[in-house]
Amino acid sequence: MSKISTTDRTAVFSMIKNEGDIIGDFLDQTLELFDFIYILDHESRDGTYEVCQQVAAKNDRVYLYRLASSGYPQWQVTTWFTHEIFRRSKPEWLFLLDADEFLPFNSKKEFQMALDKLHQGKCLSMEWHNILPDDLEEWKGLSAMTFLEASKRGPYPKVAIHRTVMDTIGEKLTVSQGNHFVSRDEDHKAEDHRAEVQDSRFFLYHIPYRSIKQAEQKLLLGNLAYYNDPSRRLGKGFHWVQMADEYYVSVDTRQAALREQVLSYSQPGKEHSTKNEESFTPCPHRFNYPKACDRSILERSRHLTSALLLWREVERLMAARGKMNDTCSITEDYMISDAEGRIMKIVSKKEALDPHVGENMTSNNKNESFNTQQATGDITSEKHLKARVPTVQNTEDTATITDTPASLTKDANQLALLKQVYNWMNMPPSSIPNSGWIGHLAFINALIGLARPSHIVELGVLNGCSFLAMCDACRNHGLDTELIGIDTWAGDPHIGEYNGDTLYAYLTKHLMSSYPMARLIRTDFTSARERVPDGIIDILHIDGYHTYEAVSHDFSTWFSTLSDRGICMFHDIAVQERDFGIYRLWGEVKTKWPFIEFLHSFGLGILFVGENQPPAVKEFLSIWNSSELVRESLRSAAELFSSTFPARLQALDGKLDEKDFFSLHNEIRSMKNSKSWRITAPLRFAQRIAEIVFKGKT
Repeated sequence: MSKISTTDRTAVFSMIKNEGDIIGDFLDQTLELFDFIYILDHESRDGTYEVCQQVAAKNDRVYLYRLASSGYPQWQVTTWFTHEIFRRSKPEWLFLLDADEFLPFNSKKEFQMALDKLHQGKCLSMEWHNILPDDLEEWKGLSAMTFLEASKRGPYPKVAIHRTVMDTIGEKLTVSQGNHFVSRDEDHKAEDHRAEVQDSRFFLYHIPYRSIKQAEQKLLLGNLAYYNDPSRRLGKGFHWVQMADEYYVSVDTRQAALREQVLSYSQPGKEHSTKNEESFTPCPHRFNYPKACDRSILERSRHLTSALLLWREVERLMAARGKMNDTCSITEDYMISDAEGRIMKIVSKKEALDPHVGENMTSNNKNESFNTQQATGDITSEKHLKARVPTVQNTEDTATITDTPASLTKDANQLALLKQVYNWMNMPPSSIPNSGWIGHLAFINALIGLARPSHIVELGVLNGCSFLAMCDACRNHGLDTELIGIDTWAGDPHIGEYNGDTLYAYLTKHLMSSYPMARLIRTDFTSARERVPDGIIDILHIDGYHTYEAVSHDFSTWFSTLSDRGICMFHDIAVQERDFGIYRLWGEVKTKWPFIEFLHSFGLGILFVGENQPPAVKEFLSIWNSSELVRESLRSAAELFSSTFPARLQALDGKLDEKDFFSLHNEIRSMKNSKSWRITAPLRFAQRIAEIVFKGKT
C-alpha cells in the first residue's frame, strides 16, 4: 500500500470486552480500512486480548492498551483517548466503533472515496442498520454467514469526529456515553455538536447478537453489570433487565426471541412480531475483508461456556470489593496501561476527572507510553494490571477453573470454595428425564458436594429427574450415601394420570444396575414415615402433592427425621396458580432457619434446619448472604449451567435434535409466561431493587 498523506489519515478507537467470537472479523475490517487502530481491552477473559496482542506485535498501526476498572467509564476513557489520538496521530477523521459495528466498505479505496465527498468541518453521524445471522445456532465468522437486516433503522447513531471539530472545541471536547455525539462539557449539555448524516453511504452494520450462546452471555453480563453499577440509581442500564425479561418470558424459539430483541434495538419500547415478513429483509452486503489475524487462540477457547465467563466476571467484581461503597456499588476508578504494562493514567474516587492533565505523547514510536498521571488513590503499582487470568483445563464436557488471581488472596478461602461450587455446577448428570426440575440439576450437585450427606430421602419421585441427579451427585463426590425415593406412582390432581407401573418398574431396574446404594419405596408418605427413624436424614426433598395442607403435613410429619445437619428442600416455591400452596409454607419457614432460594424452574427453596451444618455449608451460607451480587450470579449460573445439560448430553450421544432442545429450553419460558408469573414479576423485581438500593443491604 502506498504511503498515506497526513491529510488522508484515518483512525479508529474501540473499547472492547469479551468479544472473542467477532474480534478477528473486527480487526480484519480495521486493518483494511484505517491507518491507525487504537484498541482498549477492558479485562477480557475469553482470548480477545491475546488475539489483539498478536496482531499488535506484527503491525505497527495497531496500538493496544488495557483498562482496569470495576465500573464502565466509557465516556471518560473515550474522551481521553480522543484527545491523545488527535495529538499523536493527527488523523483527519477519528471513528469510534464497537467490535460489533462494521462500515459498509470492503476496501480502503471505497472508504477513502466516500470520505472525500464529506464536509470537512463537521462530525459524521452513522445510523445503525441492525442485522443478525439467519441462523443463530452457531457463529461461523462474518464472511461465512448470511444476514437478515431489520427494516427499521436504529435510533442510536454513532459519531465520527473530524479534525476541524477537535480544533474548534479544543480542550473542552467530551464524547458522550455510547459515542453518540460530542459536546463542550462533561454534562453533555452545553452546545452539543451533534453529528449530521452527511452521506447515506455512511452507516454501520450493527450485529448485537451473533449466536444464541453469545446473546445469552451478553444478557447475563449486562444484568450483572447493571446490578453493580452506581448509576443504576439514575435508571441507567435498566434496559438490560427489560431485555432479559422479554427474552426469557418469550414462548417462541430462541432464534425468534432474539429476532424480537434485534427489532427492539431498532425501535425500543415497541412491540414487534417476527411473523411480519417486512420486519427483516436479506442483508445485501457481503463482508469480504482480507484475513489479517490468527484465530487459533479463539479456537482453543471456543468451547468456554457462558457460565464460565460469568464466573470470571464475578471473580473480577469480587476483586474490586475493596473499592465498593456501602451499598456494594462499584466505583468508577480506573487505570489505563499499554501492552507492556506501563501505566498511563489513573483516576481514583478521590480525583476529579480531567482527561487533559499532564504532558501528552507526541512521539511516533508506538512503544513509547503516554505520560503517567500520578495516582491519588490506593493504586500504586503496575502489578495490578498484570493480574493473572485463571487457567482453564478443558475436557469435552467441562471447563474447570484451576487458578485464582493473586489480587483475591484476602478472601482466599471463600473464593476457593466459590470456585469449587462453580466447577461442581458444571458437571452434567448421566441422564435427564424431562421435568420441571431440570433447572436445578447444576446446583444439586454442588449442594451434595458441600453437605456430603449420609442419608437422603425424596418425597415425590415421579420420573426420577431430581432423584437420579442426586444419585449421580453422590457418585461424583465418592459418597456411600443411602438414597430412598418414596412415591405411590399413582398421580394426583396436580400431576394428572400417567402409567405409574411402567415408570416404577423402569426406575427400579435402572437403580439396581447403576445405583445400588439407592432404593424406592412404593407407598404414601405417611406410611413410609414409620420405616425411617428420627434424626437420620441429612437431605429431605419434599416434592409431592402441592397444596398448602399437604405440604405442611409432609413437612411436620417428616421434620423429626432430619439430623443435626439436616437440610430440607421444597420444589415449586415460585408457583402461585391453581391451588399450589408451597409458596405459602415457604414464606413461613424461611423466617425461622437459614435458607437459599432459586425462582427459576418453578422455584427451589433450601432450608438449613440442622444446627450442626458441615463447615463447607456454613462457609457457603456466609458467601451467599454476603452480597446480592453473589446471590444473583450464583442463581444465574445455576440456571444457565442446567439449561446446557440436555443438549450437551445429546451432543455426546450424537443425538442433538433442535426440536427436543427447544422443548426443554422452552419449559422454563412456558412457566414464566404464565399469568401468575407475569403478575408477580414486578413484585420480584421490586424486592431485588429494594434490597440492593433502598435498604442498602449487601
